[in-house]
Amino acid sequence: MTPVEVLQRFDAPPAAVLGALADPALYPRFASIPSVGEPEVLSIAANPDGGCTTKVRYRYRGDLPSAATAFVAKERLTWVEETTIEAGGAGRFRIVPDHYRDRVRFEGTVTVRAASSGAGSGSGSGGGGTERRLAGQLEVRLPLVARPLVRPAEAAIADGIRAAWRDQVAVIERHLAGR
Repeated sequence: MTPVEVLQRFDAPPAAVLGALADPALYPRFASIPSVGEPEVLSIAANPDGGCTTKVRYRYRGDLPSAATAFVAKERLTWVEETTIEAGGAGRFRIVPDHYRDRVRFEGTVTVRAASSGAGSGSGSGGGGTERRLAGQLEVRLPLVARPLVRPAEAAIADGIRAAWRDQVAVIERHLAGR
């Protein structure tokens, strides 16, 4: 298993960030992230506690190492990200592959909270902003003959997840700014 963690910082208050994450208009903007194809919003539902649950399908469009193509087909690298965030900003996520469910498992926690003063992304408003922490455990399982590739595969996938999560910050900031 490989730990994957990213801390995102926004200049907007937590309620605005949570509102953006519950806005179906945000997700098509993620298509500008290099490794992610255009997302498909499957559902966004308000929870009784004031939080929300999102289900969004993504398609991988980055490059694959040649060794990986022996075990996966790039066109079949699609998954649904299921995220539930409570009104207080704590929640869980899990990635559910459309294919290769027996080979990849990734789930973890998400926390959205007020940041300490000056912790925003630096795009302007100051005043503390918001921190969104995503942390999970990635597990890749391959056939016995490919076991030596598990660690490199996990490292490559984890690096891609971290990069996509970091790239989300600018997209969410533009969405919050109405651009």
